[in-house]
Amino acid sequence: MPMVGYGFAWVGHFFFEKNKPATFKYPFYSLASDFIMYFDILRGKVKI
Repeated sequence: MPMVGYGFAWVGHFFFEKNKPATFKYPFYSLASDFIMYFDILRGKVKI
């Protein structure tokens, strides 16, 4: 299941943003920041 979620992010990084995702170098920080962004979206701090 995590591979599916990260798969979409990796496609975005490689093909649209043309950079390397931080998941490979900093997996814990990457996961933690994903949760922070998710909760910010739920609280209305970040609009989609």
